[in-house]
Amino acid sequence: MANSTALAVRVERASAGNLVRLGRTIRSQDPTWGTQVFSVADGVAVLCGDGFFVNALFAAGLTEQVSANDLDQFEQRCAAMGLPSSIEISSATRPELARFLPKRGYETSGSVEAFTIEMDDAQITRVEFEVAQSGPNLTIESANEGLLGLWQETCAAAWGHTSVEARRASDTFAAAAAIVDGPGLLIARDESDGRPVATASVTIHDGVATLGGMSTLPAERRRGIQKALIAHRLGFARSMGCDLAYTTAVTGGDSARNLARHGFQHLHTKTTHVLKSSATGV
Repeated sequence: MANSTALAVRVERASAGNLVRLGRTIRSQDPTWGTQVFSVADGVAVLCGDGFFVNALFAAGLTEQVSANDLDQFEQRCAAMGLPSSIEISSATRPELARFLPKRGYETSGSVEAFTIEMDDAQITRVEFEVAQSGPNLTIESANEGLLGLWQETCAAAWGHTSVEARRASDTFAAAAAIVDGPGLLIARDESDGRPVATASVTIHDGVATLGGMSTLPAERRRGIQKALIAHRLGFARSMGCDLAYTTAVTGGDSARNLARHGFQHLHTKTTHVLKSSATGV
């Protein structure tokens, strides 16, 4: 991929920018979570709070060196919130940070694959055509206003958020996404009876459309719903003037293979590193 380093930096900064807006919105909507958003070198830490899946340092070490003092301060603030120190890096990260983390006691805890597609890619037209010809009969609507409650119910059911704590975090995150994403927060319903089947989102920042929030109810899977929601969001992104779409999928999972089939190009692998002592409480 031409100029892949510059593309990777652009994508990582856009992704981090989305998380900053989400974190700040959560902090504004419900201060009881104690959400913190702060800079670390050239990156940003978004610590939404215990129970959220966004609690890490993002986009650090892209253009500047991350010092030991930077990490000291980050780790201290994580500890004060009772959170493990977690750092996300990618191929766009300066190599010295990747080499330094294991020496400091960080261990790899997981990875996702980053994919992109350009808005003028002919593959988008192909996917849209295939969905129009043989896709599931869906009504896809913005859920940032009157349908937010239905979005929250559907997402929680799809992900299995059954406990009070998990549901509170899930609903809080969705309410923040409704503000950040606006009409890009989407719910899909079956046209035959109006029942909800899936949720999705598209977040726009600096011309990059980030596809996220994808969850499908277990009974509705393998109907082509994901493909239909991808096509819808790409069309939305194009109408908003974006030139690039970006998304991630768990390494080795079905979603990663589906994205490749739909024309997305693999950009890089993103790995999460957790400080061992903070993760174990030692």
